[in-house]
Amino acid sequence: MARMKKPTSFDDLGDLLRDIHHRLENLEYTVELVRKHSQNLNRRLLKFLDETPKKKKDDEYLTPKAVATLLSISTTAVHGRMKSGSIHSIEIPGSGKSQIRRIPRSELDRILRKKSGNKGK
Repeated sequence: MARMKKPTSFDDLGDLLRDIHHRLENLEYTVELVRKHSQNLNRRLLKFLDETPKKKKDDEYLTPKAVATLLSISTTAVHGRMKSGSIHSIEIPGSGKSQIRRIPRSELDRILRKKSGNKGK
């Protein structure tokens, strides 16, 4: 920002005051823009958090082998369904390249409800 000259006359003082006024208006406009963008970001963050699935506190996680046993299907079938997305699973953090995955108990419950609903049809 350019440094202002010390006024030497009333005209210079008037110019200086107009310049200060203009700079304050620009600053107020900038502050208002930042406030509006901040509010917009807050709204978007809250919407994202509301749409993010939340882990139930009582949710336990099962191995693909345990799910296969409970569903009476092969472990390979469980892995295939996890890969296709028909069985929701989570990756255990820090599992590296091996990508250890677990299935939430709530997902198994959903599959069992769906399976029992299809038997009646």
